[in-house]
Amino acid sequence: MRYPSRRLQTWVMRVTKTFARLGGIAVLVAVFIPASAQAQNVFGRLLAELSAADRLAMERARNEVLAKMELGAVSMWKDDKTGHSGEARIGRTYERNGLMCAEVDHALKLPRESHYAIPFCRDASGTWRAAF
Repeated sequence: MRYPSRRLQTWVMRVTKTFARLGGIAVLVAVFIPASAQAQNVFGRLLAELSAADRLAMERARNEVLAKMELGAVSMWKDDKTGHSGEARIGRTYERNGLMCAEVDHALKLPRESHYAIPFCRDASGTWRAAF
């Protein structure tokens, strides 16, 4: 392509290279960032859609299944004001670095359904913490 000035041609080439690099970076991010980190971002966006009451009910359900620590234990929640609902379920239990851990499968319906597995480990004080 012929440009009216050398300056414009240089600018177009720089912009083109910048966009090409950004596209390459996007591909690298998608490939090299672990799936769990990508899921966290999606999960974080979904959490932002929840009301404070939704989050409290979700946390309560999670704590109930973690207190049971039985494979398949389920606790459901629903907020009639927002129409959001979900459940927490123990998907698996395991030990990591001497800590008792469990993978909690969350099913969220707001209004479409999404599923996420979040690992939690109980620290020395007895507090459950997300363990990514």
